[in-house]
Amino acid sequence: MLTISYQHPYRGLGGSSVNLQAVFASLLFALFMLWIPWEELVGKEFEDKQVYINNFLYLKSIVEDKDLSGLRDFFFNEVLWDVLVRAAMDKLGIPIGVILNAVTFLCLFCFARFLAVRHGVLSILLLVNPLVVDFAFSQLRMAFAVSLVLLALSLRSRVALCATLVMACFIHTAMVLFIVMYLVAVQVSLWVRKRNFPVYTLAYIAMAGGALIALLIGPLRGSLLSSVGDRRAEYELGAATLSYASFWIGLLATVPLQKARFYASRFNLLSVACLATFTFATLMGVFAARFISALFPMLMSLMLTLGRPVREVMLLMYLVYLGLQWHYWFL
Repeated sequence: MLTISYQHPYRGLGGSSVNLQAVFASLLFALFMLWIPWEELVGKEFEDKQVYINNFLYLKSIVEDKDLSGLRDFFFNEVLWDVLVRAAMDKLGIPIGVILNAVTFLCLFCFARFLAVRHGVLSILLLVNPLVVDFAFSQLRMAFAVSLVLLALSLRSRVALCATLVMACFIHTAMVLFIVMYLVAVQVSLWVRKRNFPVYTLAYIAMAGGALIALLIGPLRGSLLSSVGDRRAEYELGAATLSYASFWIGLLATVPLQKARFYASRFNLLSVACLATFTFATLMGVFAARFISALFPMLMSLMLTLGRPVREVMLLMYLVYLGLQWHYWFL
C-alpha cells in the first residue's frame, strides 16, 4: 500500500527497490506535469520563458554582445546557461522549445525524486503547487541550476560532484549562496550528532543565519553587488505580502518545538535557514520568494519530519494554503 513516510531524512533512504520506485514515480510525475497545458489553463504565457525564447532566437550570444573575457566575467554574467542552450540549438539542432521543456522535466524529476526516496511516492503530490509550476516552467535558468545541485548531492564521485556544483554556479551565481548554506548545515548536523546541543540553541542559530542572509540580500545587497561589478546591483523586485508569507512564517515558528534529532538532518537545517531568510526578508520589504521555490522539496520534507501533533496541523494548514494558492493563481 502506498503511504507517506515521516522518517527523518538523515536515516537510510531505503534499498534499490525503493529508489527504483521513486525514480519511476518521479519520471511519471514530471511527464504528467509537462503534459498539462498550463499556459492555456491560466490564460497567459509564462513571461520569463517567453523572454528566454526571444533572447535565444533573436538576440546575440551574451559572450559576443558584451565581449566577455576572463573567468570573473563569465561567472558574474552567468554565461554557461547561454553557452549550453545555444550549443544545443546550433550544434545539435534542437529547437528552443524542446530544450526548455527538457529543463522543466529535469527540475520536476529532481524535485519529485528528492521527496520520493525519503518519504514515499505519495509525498510527490505535495509538489502540485503553483510555486513549483511557475519555477519549473518559467524560472528556467535557476531551475536548471537547482536541478544540477540536487543531482550533484546524489553523486558518489567527489570529482563529479564538484564539477556539477561548479557548473551550477556558472549558470546561476545564487547557487554559491545555497551551496555555502548547505555546507554550513552539513557541519552543524555533524556537531549535533556528536554533542548534546540544546534544541532552542540550534533553532535560533539557524534563524540567526537566515536573518544575516536576509540582510545581505536586502539592505546590503546593492553595495555588495556593486563592489564586485554584478549586473544585478540595481535590480529591484517587490517583497511578498504577509498573507502570502503566512504559512511559511508559521512553519518556521514550529521549529523550536522540535526535538534534537530533527536538527541532525542537514536538509532540515538548510530549510530552517531558508525559511528564516524568507521571513526576515519579507519583513524588511525584500523579495525572497525564490528561496521558497528553489528549496521547495526540502521544505516539504521538513514539514513531513515535524513531530506530532504539529506535523498533522501543518499538513492541514498547507492544504488550505495550497487551495488558496490555486484559487488566486487562476484569477
